[in-house]
Amino acid sequence: MRRTNTARGTLLAWSPVFMVGLLCLVGVRTGSAAEAPSAILIGATLPLSGRFTPMAGTFDRLCYSWAKLVNARGGLYVKAYDKKLPVKFIIYDDKSEPAESAKFYERLVTVDKVHLLLGPFSSHITKAAVTVADKYKIPMVMAEANDATIFEQRYKYSVNQVDLADTESYGYLELLHTEGRVKTIAFVAEDTLHSTGALRGGARKARELGLKVMAEEIVPPDTKDFTAVILKLKQADPDVVYVEAFPQFEIPFMKQAYELGLKPREFFNGHIVDAVLKALGPRAEGLTGVVYWAPGLPYPGADEFAAVLKDAGIDWARQMESSIHFQSFQVIQQAIEQAGTLDPEVLNTVLHAATFRTLSGDIVHNEAGLGNARSYPVQVQGGELKLIGPRELAVVQHIYPSVK
Repeated sequence: MRRTNTARGTLLAWSPVFMVGLLCLVGVRTGSAAEAPSAILIGATLPLSGRFTPMAGTFDRLCYSWAKLVNARGGLYVKAYDKKLPVKFIIYDDKSEPAESAKFYERLVTVDKVHLLLGPFSSHITKAAVTVADKYKIPMVMAEANDATIFEQRYKYSVNQVDLADTESYGYLELLHTEGRVKTIAFVAEDTLHSTGALRGGARKARELGLKVMAEEIVPPDTKDFTAVILKLKQADPDVVYVEAFPQFEIPFMKQAYELGLKPREFFNGHIVDAVLKALGPRAEGLTGVVYWAPGLPYPGADEFAAVLKDAGIDWARQMESSIHFQSFQVIQQAIEQAGTLDPEVLNTVLHAATFRTLSGDIVHNEAGLGNARSYPVQVQGGELKLIGPRELAVVQHIYPSVK
């Protein structure tokens, strides 16, 4: 399945020496304005079907709406052609399968001839797709993949905005430490790359902060009956049960936890999205989690993000992963405008060297392409996700205990 549609900029401060070097590259590798392409082509796959659809199945609309916003302003200025060019997305359905995604990224490069790749959803799928970027030396801005194993491979043509999955719990755990009310915590993770990384890093950080870790349970993703794990947790009786998983795991786990009378003082869910909120209904009230953006953060792009969400018909509070995709759009836009060319080598150099201003704050990428964006703790209050930390940015106070 192929979908196409049609995507603006903030100039960053660069040193004169670096800019001279880039301009030399531009001069060598790009042609005149007469040779400008009709559009800047960005290729991606998304889980328009399959197990990850509840998480990111609507994000094709997000891409198209961002392109629409940018193109309404004339497109992105590319210095090598001395003109603005419209942005056009080419998106395929990867069916939530790594092999399917890698196949389509090959097509995006070899058949569709895209200038830049936007990564797929999840570390699970990206681990296969990212190899294509290195194979063809076409830059990939990974959207939602932060498992450590990807960056251990030292791929040279990909960057990611968010820090490692291991750090995903840090903002929440630091809030608990600051408040001083939580003493014990238990971790449950679905056995996937992202979730086990979050458990590993979360348990380590919890101990560093003085919390007693009562359990670290890794459970197969196709599990239907969680009785044994839940009974263990009931016996341990932790203050917080931290569940890191995707909705197909989170929903049955949480339902069975309630049915079997598991009552910690607080539940944490790694992915509080629409499917989870709807499935849990009133029981979702008080649930905690983390996001990479929330209303109230003082960083650039919130108005544009709101406009894109409205046009796409997406509610951030129900699809909070959408902010991570929008960060990727911000990075793509600034990289193209700063490079002044669509040459892949120059773009790749900029992506690895620049500082990008995004919804979550300034982002830089290390040599391996890993970004530094950290998560922010939120809680469902009045049926909506509210920013509860860090304290200097919180819009509401953390309600604890939150399980009734």
